[in-house]
Amino acid sequence: MGTEGAWILTAMVSQPLVRHYSGLLIQAFNTPYLCREWFSLMSAAGERDPHRVDQPSDLRLRRLARGERALGILSGWQYEQWGGLHPHQNARSWEAALTDECGAPGQPVPSSYVLELDGEILGGIQLLAYDMDLEPAWTPWLASVFIAPQARGQGLAGWMVATLAERARSAGLERLYLYTPDQQALYARLGWREIDRREWLGEWVSVMLREL
Repeated sequence: MGTEGAWILTAMVSQPLVRHYSGLLIQAFNTPYLCREWFSLMSAAGERDPHRVDQPSDLRLRRLARGERALGILSGWQYEQWGGLHPHQNARSWEAALTDECGAPGQPVPSSYVLELDGEILGGIQLLAYDMDLEPAWTPWLASVFIAPQARGQGLAGWMVATLAERARSAGLERLYLYTPDQQALYARLGWREIDRREWLGEWVSVMLREL
């Protein structure tokens, strides 16, 4: 369940977000960085501030707990997106694994989150001990970045990544890893750097590190 590229900059626009942030979206499209009101990639001097995240007041990243209805929604999205890479799993076993990955309250890893706007679930993201088990020393991992089709193309994936990295730092984590086949440039703008290239699940991916 790695950070695949299907959720980045598609043409679909979520009507609730257009309603709330139309002015910001106009600024965001066709620019190398999303505007600072979404998440602060650059300070006033033009330098990226890796520990600051500006949160729109009614957009939130919420940690999931076992038994929530949202688990079924997020699990369905994940399985549709990445289930083909894991032929030994089915929809039921995938949801069971996601439930386990909610983790224990107060412990940052593992943990699973949904992105919500006005009660509508727009995406999800996770912190896992391992998302790629080739190097035991590489832990923990930011994983399963997903934005629902109707909400893509608005920078929400980057906002989620930046927000969760900040929470991980506040929880005492010192670094995070992820892998991606094709979104290296996006993650580099968010403070990640490539540390390795590996063949994984049938494709070449970049392993990236973010020091917190």
